[in-house]
Amino acid sequence: MRNVNLNILKFLESIDNFCLSLAENRTPAKIQHLPLG
Repeated sequence: MRNVNLNILKFLESIDNFCLSLAENRTPAKIQHLPLG
């Protein structure tokens, strides 16, 4: 279970970094091709 928790933490951290990078470059062209529904 410890490995699963570590994987979840890494996953959340990567999502956090992704959101941060999105917030830094809010250009419509970059947001358009992202699968955000």
